[in-house]
Amino acid sequence: MDIRIREGTPADAQICGRICYNAFKTISEAHGFAPDFPAPEVAIGLLTWMLAHPEFYSVVAEIDGRIVGSNFWTKETRSQVLGPIAVDPTGRIAPFVPSRFAGIWARRSLASRWRRCCCSSSGFITPPSVTLTRGTSVQISGTQFNGLSVGSDYGDDCTNATNHPIVRLTNGATRHVLYARTYDHSTMGIATGNTIVSTTMDIPANMETGSTRIEVIANGIPSRPRQVTVQ
Repeated sequence: MDIRIREGTPADAQICGRICYNAFKTISEAHGFAPDFPAPEVAIGLLTWMLAHPEFYSVVAEIDGRIVGSNFWTKETRSQVLGPIAVDPTGRIAPFVPSRFAGIWARRSLASRWRRCCCSSSGFITPPSVTLTRGTSVQISGTQFNGLSVGSDYGDDCTNATNHPIVRLTNGATRHVLYARTYDHSTMGIATGNTIVSTTMDIPANMETGSTRIEVIANGIPSRPRQVTVQ
């Protein structure tokens, strides 16, 4: 399978425009929304303009020489805009996923690099000697609590960042899971490397007591777990 990402050209407008129309139409119909593009010609016209415009950069994805998707963003540095991003909704690109990506995620090579280290809690450096009390607040610290990516951000229209540190507590006996409220983060910066960062967490008052596993999660990727005792 030959996979290629290349710069878009005006000659791609017809195929990319139709894929764009079908992709957005599929989403609209699934959720009962009004269509973004009333007809294929509207999407084709938009992409024809964008592919020819000097202030837009474009990429086109191909599999075995067949266009399967496209994306655009502006070259303007003060306020950049991403999209429309569209992938062929027909399902014909499904073989691409298991053949190239399943093995990567199975090895967790990317996730391992992005993992955070939850290395101290309330001044203690060596959990499992840490004891946490239900209904109280403690400060925990470690590295890369905010991950390596902000998630996604679209100007001031849609700031749905996912780099907030989330604390997960798993009771060792029952395996019940609770999530602790976090706040007063020392930073919201990403890719902080080996710099020690911190956040404050509220220990749930209804948390079960005993040996508990604590993890910090950002962008869906958990840290290596540490053991604490909840009382």
